[in-house]
Amino acid sequence: MQELTDYTGFESLCHDLMALDGYPKIEPLGRFNDKGRDALHVDRSGLSTIFAYSVREDWRAKLAEDIAKIKKHGHECDEVVVLCTAEFSANERDEAFNSVRDEYGWRLELYGLERLRVLLDSKHPHIKQNHPAIFPPAFLNSGAALPTQAKDHLLIVSSGADRVFAEWLARKLTVEGYAVWCQCIQSLGDDRYPDDISKAIKSKTFRVLVIYSKSFFLSTHAVGLRALAMDVGKENRIDFVIPLALDPHQQNTKDSVEADSLIQFGRSWAKGLNDLKGKLLALDCPRPRFDGPQVSHRYYDENEVLSGAAEILYSNSFAIEFIPQTIQRFQIPAGFPEKEYENNWAFRKVSDRLVFSFFPPPNTLKIKSIDHIGGDS
Repeated sequence: MQELTDYTGFESLCHDLMALDGYPKIEPLGRFNDKGRDALHVDRSGLSTIFAYSVREDWRAKLAEDIAKIKKHGHECDEVVVLCTAEFSANERDEAFNSVRDEYGWRLELYGLERLRVLLDSKHPHIKQNHPAIFPPAFLNSGAALPTQAKDHLLIVSSGADRVFAEWLARKLTVEGYAVWCQCIQSLGDDRYPDDISKAIKSKTFRVLVIYSKSFFLSTHAVGLRALAMDVGKENRIDFVIPLALDPHQQNTKDSVEADSLIQFGRSWAKGLNDLKGKLLALDCPRPRFDGPQVSHRYYDENEVLSGAAEILYSNSFAIEFIPQTIQRFQIPAGFPEKEYENNWAFRKVSDRLVFSFFPPPNTLKIKSIDHIGGDS
């Protein structure tokens, strides 16, 4: 990359890297006349990040030019992220940080040659295969790159009874860019469930997500995969299994260490998913799927979901058996606790002190009928 002069190829590579390295909503802005912006990212809090890429040796001069353009055109900006193929010292880095902060009030993030190398060799090695113009196949096969069997997958282990939740979790994680295997899903996009799952756990899996429920320990297959994952964790001295509790009161995983780190999904799937994403982020789990949202969306085939066959539609409507002969009118006291009785007494409030009903209220409410309206009155 140090000899790279193809700006177009470098720009595409930078977009992919940033999408996987903390900026999932990055928006490329074009090649030329970009007014100092190669890409833009705005997170949920409204923080605006502008990206600038460079293959020039005079990276500091290019940075000054891009920063001046951003300021000149009045772009909304809180942070500037610069990716370049140059090498710079710690002092040069600190000087650039301080200069941008003091003069413009923006935060600067720098990715130089060495930082890019770490990302491409250790964290996201699969990205190289998507850019053959920069990393020819001959280079990748020469041993200069990391082995293609990187441990970048999450494996979901569950009983068959928990299939609905397992599928939901797999699709949600795929949207976030994670590569996910789940036995109930044979393939997500071009990623198929391994034929030899035991081998895949040992050589290609980053972590195993075990879904504990009342039915989990009844599944010998799921328990067997869990046991293998526990052995892999012990062998590598890491917490290889991430335990998820599907039942609200789930505490028992038959392992005290797991029980202490249970991520609870029983009361809220949304909160559980948020906690799990925080855990994966803390572990620096790879997110190799830049097409995650599209893959997850395409999982359901419309022809499988929709059917043209007739079917019976059931509702919660009930037939009226009879209508009472009279309507009773009740005068209610001040401060009538309406919400306490609306679930066990059917009435119609017509004023602050008057309600209509077919029946008298529960005995706990001391209200007497004023009169009756109807056939018996």
